[in-house]
This record gives sequence, C-alpha cells and structure tokens, in this order.
Amino acid sequence: DLKLVCERHHLVPMLGSLFFVGFAVGVLMAGIVSDRYGRRLAYFVSYACLTVGGFIAPVAPSFFWYAVARMLVGAGVASSGLVAYIWATEFLATTKRGVMSWLPNVTFSIGQMLLSPLAYTVPHWRPFLLGCQGLVLTGMLYSCCLRESPQWLAVVGRQEEAYSVLCSMAAKNGRSPPPPPEENVRADDESSDGEEPQAGERGFLSEICDPRLRFRFVVICFNWFSI
Repeated sequence: DLKLVCERHHLVPMLGSLFFVGFAVGVLMAGIVSDRYGRRLAYFVSYACLTVGGFIAPVAPSFFWYAVARMLVGAGVASSGLVAYIWATEFLATTKRGVMSWLPNVTFSIGQMLLSPLAYTVPHWRPFLLGCQGLVLTGMLYSCCLRESPQWLAVVGRQEEAYSVLCSMAAKNGRSPPPPPEENVRADDESSDGEEPQAGERGFLSEICDPRLRFRFVVICFNWFSI
C-alpha cells in the first residue's frame, strides 16, 4: 500500500529508527510531566499519544503519515510504560515492589504471543493494526478507578489529598485508616522558603548531573547503545 519496494525499500528500516526516536522523546517527557503535573495526568497524556498514533497508522495514506504514527506510538509506549511502572510502584509496600520487576515483562510476553494468532486470523496489515489498537483501548475501561499517587501528592505538599487516597485504599482492602497527617508537618510545608525544590522543579540537566544518578545514567545509556 505504501509502495516501500524497489527504490523506496531503504525507507523500511527507517520506520524502526523513527519508532525509537519517539521512544526517547516519550521517556524524557514522561519524567518531566509526571513529576510536575502528577502520575495520573502523565499516564492519560501518554495513553492519548499512543491512541492517536495507533489510529493514524492503519489509515495512513502515505509513508509520511505512517512514519508520524510510528513516532507517536513509540512515544506513547515509552511514556505510558514508564509512568505506569512508577505509579504502580508508589502504591505498593516496599516488600511488594519486587513484583513490578517481573509482572510487566510477563504480561508483555503474553501480549507478544497473542499477536501470532491475531495475525493469522487477520492477515492484512491495516485491519491487523486496528485490531491491536482495539486491544489497547481496553486499558481505558478502568480509568475512572485510577487515583493519583499518594507519594507524589505528599511530595508536592497536597497532604489532604494524599491522606484521602490512603484512606480509600485502606477501606477497599479492609484495613483501618492511617493516622491523619500531623499539623506540624503541614505547617512546615506551608512555611518552606523554597530551599528544597519540589518534584519537577530542579530541571532535567541538574538531575542528570546529580552524583547519585550520573553513573547509573551512563551505564544505562551504554546498555541501550549496545543493544
């Protein structure tokens, strides 16, 4: 359909490169948006990016629009995965956070295996992409049940909202509610003179230059380039 043969065959591998360009942008923007505006908003923005790209791809009239869709999907996949991981981890107790190291990979593997029977049933690529996007949209069925991360709310000084989320979690799990936030803690937060920047206020470069993150950042970059 897109005439990616003969003299245009070199454009095929470019699609993979453009996907990872969007992936890199998505990871960067996910961290900034989630720290400044919250995990919930960042997740829905990421999901919207993934949805828009997912619907453009199967109806793309040209290579240009298909390439744009691939970049949007890459950004949405990266940002939604990162935000969802952080968001879920902040809801879990420290003894349960190890689950997030293997559960996303298991579900990812299951999704990859489901692609084979779906592709066998729907051999043409445009309906196949629409079917995949339909599966992605099922993630919005529980969007109304998602609450903001109490840890993020506490970090940005929204103590009452964090306490409300914790009480809701305790009620749904049959536990007694946690003690309310102490008045002196709220007073200290309100009287802060700005010496300690809140989440999202330090800037990307200052965070990368942090000695606690610098070595890990270099190692992760080397791993990605090696792959």
